[in-house]
Amino acid sequence: MKSIKYILIVVILLVFLLYTLNWSLLNVTDYHISTLPAMTDRIKDQRLKTRQIDTNDGFNNQSNARQYLILLWTKYYFTDDWSQLDYKSIGCQFSNCLLSEDQSLVESADAVLFHWRDTDPQRLPAKTVAAVARGQKWVLFNWESPEHSRAGEHGGRDVHSLVNHIDWFMNYRRDSDIYVPYGSVTKCVTKWQNEDLFDGKSASVAWIVSNCHTPCNRETYVNDLRKHIDIDIFGKCGQHDCPQDGTCLSAIVKKYKFFLSFENSLCKDYVTEKLFKYASYDIIPVVYGSADYSLIMPNNSFINVKDFNTTEDLAKYLKLVSSDKQLYNSYMLWKKSYCSQFVRFEYFCNLCQKLNEDSARKPTNRWNRTNLIEWYTDSSDCRRPTFNSGFRPIVFCSMNVIAILIVFIYYHLFV
Repeated sequence: MKSIKYILIVVILLVFLLYTLNWSLLNVTDYHISTLPAMTDRIKDQRLKTRQIDTNDGFNNQSNARQYLILLWTKYYFTDDWSQLDYKSIGCQFSNCLLSEDQSLVESADAVLFHWRDTDPQRLPAKTVAAVARGQKWVLFNWESPEHSRAGEHGGRDVHSLVNHIDWFMNYRRDSDIYVPYGSVTKCVTKWQNEDLFDGKSASVAWIVSNCHTPCNRETYVNDLRKHIDIDIFGKCGQHDCPQDGTCLSAIVKKYKFFLSFENSLCKDYVTEKLFKYASYDIIPVVYGSADYSLIMPNNSFINVKDFNTTEDLAKYLKLVSSDKQLYNSYMLWKKSYCSQFVRFEYFCNLCQKLNEDSARKPTNRWNRTNLIEWYTDSSDCRRPTFNSGFRPIVFCSMNVIAILIVFIYYHLFV
């Protein structure tokens, strides 16, 4: 009987250890603010149905190359921004693509582009045998995380009736058919000479946020972080207004030393303009996301929440950097060799390049995974963690539960 008792206790303790290990991983998880992509670069009062990507910038301008027609079947976040681009500002390597909204051209289009959020399952075109035979591509574009793409959630749409016809998935995921990140950091010729900016910064941490309740629970993390360091919150969820005329951001960059680049979803590769846009300014981004930031940003260009066990540890380090001019400026030195930019509509370049490189593939290859939606949601490893700064109250509670359980089993089996 004693051996059985010990075996039961060991089993219970192992279950408890596995549980706490899993919970600890959640508490130090990779951390991700998604807003809709900025609706800039508009050309008002221009309603041309078909317009050519024309860069005239010396980048492989294929004057004699085959032209590829891309049909924009849907709107872009319910707007006409897709059809009102200043293509000369895009700077594409390939310029032999045409964009059109004319749905009567669906049979002759080389690619039919659908924006996930705007796709109406009741208004889909027919994919004809002739179009398939000559290699027409159906492309599904989505910049939202899986947390904001599910049908009925956060404006998500049901695209199940479409996915069986999709050839290419265009997304921020690195393993997508067409990889289109929100931004990029590239080598550039620049001379960052703002070494004295540190002296003019009088405040610590700033955060601009309009989504107050997120799947990744970032607001709870920030509230706990505020116990250890001053954070001024701007926007709908904060105490400070932040007009979108540029004055707010300029004031923040001038006054604050750190900016919280916190994503609203903790999903694989999901990094939005909240990093790329603000990284171009003279302020240190504190990142919270599930991406591998070392693949995105230069060394010593950001501070990652993931590298700290508690909010108190993070706050201590921010205070250290904040108090040391040389250390603070070390996070800016990358700007002497790199530039950060937020991508707006440049993803059309990626699509045009894909059409040029894969134009010989016939017939159209269907998407090679069993179900695109399941792949996108299940393999994105989206997380919903819970945070605290010191001890782990839920783990502490579970210890009590396990102890009670042990006593309960012991009493009923051996007493």
